[in-house]
Amino acid sequence: MSPRLAATLYALAVALTLAAFVHLTAVWLIPRYATRDAFSTLQRLGAADATRLVTAGADGKQAFPLLDPATPLAFCLFDLTRGPARVTLPMGRPGFMALSFHAASGVAFFALTDRAANGGKIEALLVTADQLRTLQAHDDEENPSQDLRILAPAPTGYVLARALAESPALTGDAESAAKRLTCEVEATPG
Repeated sequence: MSPRLAATLYALAVALTLAAFVHLTAVWLIPRYATRDAFSTLQRLGAADATRLVTAGADGKQAFPLLDPATPLAFCLFDLTRGPARVTLPMGRPGFMALSFHAASGVAFFALTDRAANGGKIEALLVTADQLRTLQAHDDEENPSQDLRILAPAPTGYVLARALAESPALTGDAESAAKRLTCEVEATPG
């Protein structure tokens, strides 16, 4: 191999290594410093424990562009530092409905669909690791809890509810169904 070819290959390897390092560093740092993430946007749109429908604003701008009009979206924020959060979505209509659970960082950590409905509603109890241990310590072995307990990876986050409108005429029904989402703080036993 000629010295010139070796020097060129060495320079190319150094450039590619440096480019990979810069790329990975940027990918790692951007989410930590981004100010227009989903959680921040949802915090501006609604208070904790309140359910809001995500729609176009009065000025015609959407907080989340490119939303599918056939699947209206509602959300509620949760803060587990105040206690476990009971998340409920009544199934008042036939058709597809889903919940997705997200940490404040945006990481989706759990999802449920209408196939998980029990007693006419999708329901789960969001807890931290400490809250889960407390609940398990107070469980009655003869009458175990029927709650679906979901361990959240972070104490704050949001829940998204989606309801499918099978036709444009049913969009209002789907919006009403998604807006029935609730996130309520519960007291831990003991």
